[in-house]
Amino acid sequence: MWPLSSGVRPHTTTMADFDFDSYLADAQAELDYKQDALREAHGIGTFERFVVDYVAQSLEFFEKEAPRVKASVIPVATHVPAKNSLKWAWANDQYPQTVRDASSRLRGLTDLTGFEVFQSALIECDDSMAWEIAALACKYMQALGVYRIPHGHIHSYVLITEVRDVA
Repeated sequence: MWPLSSGVRPHTTTMADFDFDSYLADAQAELDYKQDALREAHGIGTFERFVVDYVAQSLEFFEKEAPRVKASVIPVATHVPAKNSLKWAWANDQYPQTVRDASSRLRGLTDLTGFEVFQSALIECDDSMAWEIAALACKYMQALGVYRIPHGHIHSYVLITEVRDVA
C-alpha cells in the first residue's frame, strides 16, 4: 500500500490497491520517459542555471548568460526533506492566487485514487514519495515532465506544461 501519513484509506475508494499500484507504476514509467525526452529534445536537466518566476509560471534555462529554453510550469508542491513534509502549492499562500488556482486541479487526484492525502494541505512525505507525487501529478495533468527546483533546504516540484527553445 502507498505510504500515507495516516496509514488509512479514505472514506470512499475509487481504486483498489492493485489498481493504484498499477497507476503509480505507470505514472513513474511515464515520467521517466518524459524526463528523458525533455533532456534529449531540450537539454532540460543539463543547463548551468535557471530562473523561475512563479507569478508568471515560467522557468527559463541558461547556458552561461544566454537563455536557451523557456518552459511554462504549474507548481505542484514544496518538500522539506529534513522535516519529511510536503505542502501542496494550492495550499501555499506564498504563491499568488492564480498559481494556487492552477495547482488546485491536482486535488482531483482524490476522486481518482480515493486517497485524501491529495486534499490535505500538509502531509508527511519522504524524497521517494515526493517524486511519486510528482509522477502522479504529471500523469494526471498530462504534463510534459517535472522539474525539481532547489531553494536551499526546500525543493519545489513544478509540472512542465510547455517548452520552447529560445536560442
